[in-house]
Amino acid sequence: MDSTNSFSKVFHSALIIKPPQDKWNQIQEIRKIHDKAYERWMPHINMSFPFVQPEKFSDAAKLLQQEFQDFEEFEIEFKVFDNFTHGKSSVLYLKPQVNENQLQLAQQKIQKVFPFLDDLSKKGEGGFAPHLTCGQFSSNQIEKVKKQYQEKYAPIKFTCSELCLITRDGQDAPFIVKEVVTLKKKQIKQDISDDF
Repeated sequence: MDSTNSFSKVFHSALIIKPPQDKWNQIQEIRKIHDKAYERWMPHINMSFPFVQPEKFSDAAKLLQQEFQDFEEFEIEFKVFDNFTHGKSSVLYLKPQVNENQLQLAQQKIQKVFPFLDDLSKKGEGGFAPHLTCGQFSSNQIEKVKKQYQEKYAPIKFTCSELCLITRDGQDAPFIVKEVVTLKKKQIKQDISDDF
């Protein structure tokens, strides 16, 4: 297997967490109308974007699998809408909530394997800000839109058990999952009272 020197950064691949497809309905209803990337991207949290060249996915997945072998799967809940605002435009997103700091820790592990993939940790003032994009709006309407969607939204919860390596074949082609890195199965704690 190659050292990380043979990898390079490309914009037609990413490393993501995606909710299971049976949790997509509410998200896709919003994205279909408001997200310009609806056709290209599935609902996702970017963990590394840009990512490595797709022809190196097999090697990349092996390196990441090794790094994540003891990293336990964890619960993610989308309960709250929030937004990023840049001048006159705003991005509406769902904010992932986790029990501990798993998303930050996972992103640090990815950067440990691929130090040059630091775009997301350098993007904002606060560093890596995990989110699931729902749409783009003008800044003067974002508060109204956020309130409107929050009122009729039912929280979504799922177990994150894998990271997905995705790529697309052309500028307008949709991203597809090519490889996955599986997280360690959570140990179920045995209830002592079961032994009576």
